[in-house]
Amino acid sequence: MTMNSIRIVLLALGVGFVVQPALGQDGSPSIETIRKEAEAEVARRTRAIEARVRSALVLFRQKGILVTEDRLAEERSALAELGPGAIPPLVAAFRKESSTGVLDQIGRTLLEACEKGCVSPEKLSEELFPILLDKNDKRVATAIVLLGHLNSESARAPLMALLSDSSRTEVYAAALTALARLGDTSVHEALIAGLTSTSAQIRIAALEGLALLGRPQDAKEVVKLLQDSNAKVVISALHALAPMASNIAAMKGLHGMLKSENDEFVRIAAQVLGQIRNKSLSAAPLRRVVADGKRPWELRVDVAKILFKNFDDRTGLNELSKVFRNQIARNARNAQAQAAFGDFLASFPSWADAARRYEAAINLSKNKAVRSNLRIRLARCYAALGKNSKAATQLERSNLGKDWSSLADDPAFETLRKSRKYGPRFGTKND
Repeated sequence: MTMNSIRIVLLALGVGFVVQPALGQDGSPSIETIRKEAEAEVARRTRAIEARVRSALVLFRQKGILVTEDRLAEERSALAELGPGAIPPLVAAFRKESSTGVLDQIGRTLLEACEKGCVSPEKLSEELFPILLDKNDKRVATAIVLLGHLNSESARAPLMALLSDSSRTEVYAAALTALARLGDTSVHEALIAGLTSTSAQIRIAALEGLALLGRPQDAKEVVKLLQDSNAKVVISALHALAPMASNIAAMKGLHGMLKSENDEFVRIAAQVLGQIRNKSLSAAPLRRVVADGKRPWELRVDVAKILFKNFDDRTGLNELSKVFRNQIARNARNAQAQAAFGDFLASFPSWADAARRYEAAINLSKNKAVRSNLRIRLARCYAALGKNSKAATQLERSNLGKDWSSLADDPAFETLRKSRKYGPRFGTKND
């Protein structure tokens, strides 16, 4: 038997490496020997992957207690890197799990594995379909969410069948959104009906689904829910209006919410208007929010930033700057006030204006440590303005000297880090 024949047998068994087979009497390995050794190796690898999945499940259960989201993301990625062999134990774990948090982590891992080509969307969908018959609503709802993201045509019919029973609120709501995500317009009637459901969860799902379909003519129905008694429903309605902005009803609804007594509604309405970017219609009502001294300062700043970033409108920035200018006018030599003004301007960011305030604060401050900190902030402004030499000078004059390794992860100094001259000071090796 040739070595090529051996490889063919091994590949047929799903083994991507060569097992050293025992030799027969004539010095050549028998097919049976090769098969047994290959099967043993496959079994060993399967057990190792299953153990790895069990270990991950323990970690998933510790989310928010001992484990950060970044650590969970690393674990999900590591599982996906295990390849196709990780899919069966992950699906098996999914079918037994009852914790919403763990189900979510398994689901996200399966999606990542699918994106990396470990399993096709169609194949994974087939694995999930039996779960739709499960009696555990959390498990079924999570499977539905996965099917919506897999974009598998074969998922439409089984998902539509789930809309026959609205008493399973969590399942029904998940099916509404998933079908809309799949672009199934036949769910539109159910989405409109869902807006009047007694269940807030279904109303929210209906809003999310209508947003995914993005039909401007649905704005009139969505606007009605801006008066809903449930705050989460109102917030969902605000977001749902973004893709319907071409309908004047959507814009009127969003502008009307800028007058709400609920500051969170005002903030979200402003954010949605910022996404839409219709300056001619929205800049004026947003300016009025900034000018309203009865509103919380943080809200006014947030709206001013939306005007600045999304509409290239400095009106809000100039309005709020009066507070700092008045304070400085009362004491022109107040270094702390100059620095606070600089921080405010940098947060927009208005780098050139912020730099001038930091320069003034440095000249006024008599505290060496404070001046050092201000020089680093000033360096950020210069770096953002493309003035690398000036930025470097300020860093050198700070208490950092020429060792800037503590700023290695600061995005403001990315250009400096990439330069041959300054990169080594951040601990960066440039070729």
